[in-house]
Amino acid sequence: MTGNHDYVTFEPFQEYDVKLQQLRTDRVTSFWKHMCSMSKLSYKLLQLLAWSLLVLALVAVLRVERNFTLVNLLVVLATFFQAFLVLYFVHWKWYRFDLSLDAVVKYFSSGFILATGMAVVLEMLVSTILGLISNVIILIVAITQEYAKGTSLPTTSQEAQDYAREFQREHLPLFCFFTFLNAFVVAAFVEETCKYFGFWMVETPDLNDSSLFGRVSKESKGVGITIAMVATALGFACCENLLYVFVYSPPSLVNEVTTLLARSIFPIHPLAAALQSIGVCRRDLEGDCKVGLGRILFPAIMLHGSFDFLLMVMALIQSVEDEGGGGNVSSDDDNIVDDDLAKQESSHAGVQDEMPLLMASVVIVIIGLIYYVWQADAQRIRLHELDQGGRPTGETTPLLV
Repeated sequence: MTGNHDYVTFEPFQEYDVKLQQLRTDRVTSFWKHMCSMSKLSYKLLQLLAWSLLVLALVAVLRVERNFTLVNLLVVLATFFQAFLVLYFVHWKWYRFDLSLDAVVKYFSSGFILATGMAVVLEMLVSTILGLISNVIILIVAITQEYAKGTSLPTTSQEAQDYAREFQREHLPLFCFFTFLNAFVVAAFVEETCKYFGFWMVETPDLNDSSLFGRVSKESKGVGITIAMVATALGFACCENLLYVFVYSPPSLVNEVTTLLARSIFPIHPLAAALQSIGVCRRDLEGDCKVGLGRILFPAIMLHGSFDFLLMVMALIQSVEDEGGGGNVSSDDDNIVDDDLAKQESSHAGVQDEMPLLMASVVIVIIGLIYYVWQADAQRIRLHELDQGGRPTGETTPLLV
């Protein structure tokens, strides 16, 4: 959206802003009336979603794609339902008058389409550059090491594979550093930046220089900004979940459901967006000129990067241990007897190995949540004081916590 018009439809804000103001003034709670007051662009975005789901339903029913069935369609619907359920509590249940449903649709769509699209392209570019740099560093270290030993690098494919595994075990800190760069630069920095600009690219009468924006308190504006950024992040997370479920995971219903559940348990994207909103409110509502893009993104990048780094480095260490563990050569009869025992032991060991990772992930999320509540509460007090010091603003609303 640009200026005082929406993109695509070029509908002027004033054509639907009056209806949005009336809903807020009259405290209308009817979801249908909020739907009927949306802009043409929001209608088109919802129609696009409906048509897309209809096409997927036809593909599943007609078996156009052998690996996509009605059960897979239910997984798609569950992915959207998870995002919409969070939005229900974040926006509709308690804060429907601080940001219009029309704006939520636009911000969610921006995260789903624009932010995710930018992130995919930029992550491919940045990961390629970091991959080349990492390979050059590894090659230099390997050549230097072999030169000092007076030996040469492997020549055959099997020798190269064995050498790579051994090299990774010997230089695990180096690979942990590469994992750190992947977590904090490729994943956290790129994705948090794209989510911020996904929010920034949307213009609505709610949060811009319009009549509605000028008539609400700074506290309510702060809640609106938080909801907008969380809605953008939920759109981003929803699209990313679909990619992980149907593109990055093996084509199996169990894998799809497991991936969706695993990615739904930890709300890293919306929590990181809420952390960003603290900086945006401080810059735009409190007028702190010292707050730039770096200070806005830094807490979110630290949370997101720490979470991803933990998962990545544990996976790296586990893979090194699995490749390093070997067994004695035994007879076929012994293998038949020991196979079931090995599977049972590996299953129990896998659960035990996952528990520390699960607990550490929970701790990171809790720390991020506590930090956000602390900062949001302090900011709510500051915004309330600004409201009291300025012209009367009427009813105030606490910041989203």
